[in-house]
Amino acid sequence: MKKALVVISLVAFPLLSHANSTMVAKMPHQAIMQIIMSATTCKNEPMAILLGPDGERMDQTCNVEIGKDAITLVFAGYGKPLRMPRSQFETVDVDASGAERNTDSREVRLSVPQRNAVRSARQYLSFQGFSRDGLIHQLSSDFGSGYDVADATVAVDSLNVDWNEQAARSARQYLSVQGFSCRSLIQQLSSSAGSSFTEQQARYGAERAGACSK
Repeated sequence: MKKALVVISLVAFPLLSHANSTMVAKMPHQAIMQIIMSATTCKNEPMAILLGPDGERMDQTCNVEIGKDAITLVFAGYGKPLRMPRSQFETVDVDASGAERNTDSREVRLSVPQRNAVRSARQYLSFQGFSRDGLIHQLSSDFGSGYDVADATVAVDSLNVDWNEQAARSARQYLSVQGFSCRSLIQQLSSSAGSSFTEQQARYGAERAGACSK
């Protein structure tokens, strides 16, 4: 039976400054480890944030040592250092996620709720791949951000997002969790119960992720 990745509701990060890239790793029990490469809280040094499956911030630390092969974290409430392989993390650059960072004329014309939805959308895109429909649903869902569907739609459509590349990101994220055949990954990516990409985007994503290689 296929398992869809759980899309969590991200908490806001008002303490972040030059955080234009993050490193994200999946933890046991659907928790997420997110390392912000530059955070004002940590004097523009790396900051590790542990998120629960519901998006709740469970713990955070500035005691982060990023080595060539491993990342060592020390949380105050944890008795010993936590050492995680670098290979477990996916590095995500916010600019490369497909969402424009700079305010332009399109955003100026948006209402306050729509501009807030844009900010939320960028946070989601900095974390994982989304389809257009999936991102709108995440922004408007009661289990997501709870924006009005119309505001969420306007916000998403105001962004300059390469949905093909988002599909490739999602495909790689699925494959990091479990194995998929080419056909099953395309189905997972395009299904309304999965990521809701178009069939063409899903095929592009699966091929780019290497699931359809001979």
